[in-house]
Parts: sequence; structure tokens; C-alpha cells
Amino acid sequence: MLPTDSLDTKSKWKCEKCCHSIEAEKVSQIVEELLQERNSIPKADVPGHLQFVSKAEKLLHPNHYVLTCTKRWILPLLCQNPKGASEQEWKEKLKMAMDYLTLIETINLGVIKDKGRTLFEVSNSILALAKIQRENQQISEEQFKGCLINDLFPILTEIIHTLRFDGLSSFEGKLCEASKFYLKSFQNYSRHYS
Repeated sequence: MLPTDSLDTKSKWKCEKCCHSIEAEKVSQIVEELLQERNSIPKADVPGHLQFVSKAEKLLHPNHYVLTCTKRWILPLLCQNPKGASEQEWKEKLKMAMDYLTLIETINLGVIKDKGRTLFEVSNSILALAKIQRENQQISEEQFKGCLINDLFPILTEIIHTLRFDGLSSFEGKLCEASKFYLKSFQNYSRHYS
């Protein structure tokens, strides 16, 4: 649903698919209730946040602030299970990261920390999926190496470029240093297996 007149805060909201419309006050009420629900979920409750996202996606535009902020919050928390995440969980994390990255690039804010953090989650997901697929013999050693060179090298390079000015003690500085370490390790690995 979108407002029929985006410059009028009191205009009706209309569904682009079915043409159903509702009053602006009702939309505000729904958003306020969702915000209260989201804020009541403990910060580290990943399943609770995922359930909230699933519910909110049925009510809000995919790029709505409430959904975007929730996804941004849980993205680094996904796949942190000490027992290890499944291939499907990594795929879902990668999709969420790519969707968020698309939104960031659509807004085109230039070089921003949020993009660097999201790219790190993308690279982490791509690597984890490639490792799982390699261990399950779904891809060959050569295909795994291709993933490192073709997929991860450019992403890690962009992370380093994006976060290079952040101090080493900051979270983003640590991600930049980790990306430099991974890039160097992957370069050594690819040379060793050439």
C-alpha cells in the first residue's frame, strides 16, 4: 500500500494490486502497533525477530522503515548458532543481505558504513555456502576457487574501500581488517591451488 497523494499525510492509502484503500490514521495505527511489537522483542531473540518480519511483510511495503530496520538489526545475528547453520539458513541470510544491499544502492547514499557492513554479511554468507557445498561435494575444488576469485575478491575489495577510513578500534575498522585478512588468505589459497 502507498498513499494516493504522497505529499498529503492525511490521504488514503491504496493497494497497488487490488485497489483496496484505507484511511491514513489506520495505517499510522498499524505501523505504531508494529513498532511497539518490534520494540518488545528482546534484542538477541533472532527467531522472534524473524517471526515479526514474516508478520510485518504481510502488512507493510518490503522497503518500509520498520521492516528495513528490523532486517538490518538481525542480519549480523543470523547464522550465529554454535552448532552451525544449515545451507538453507545461509541462503536466507544471503537473500536478506542482498535485498538490503539493493535498497542501499537504490537510495544511492555513496560510500557508507552500512553498505560495508552489509557487504561483509554478503561475503560471509557466500563463503559459508561455498564451504558447505564443497564439503558436500556439490561443487569441485576448482569451482570453490572460482567462487573465491570471482565472487569474494571483488566484494572484499569493496568492503576495504568502503571502510578504510574507520578507526581500527571501531566495529567497521575491525570488519575492514578482517576483510584484508580474508582477501590475503584467499589470494594465498588460490595461488597454492593454481
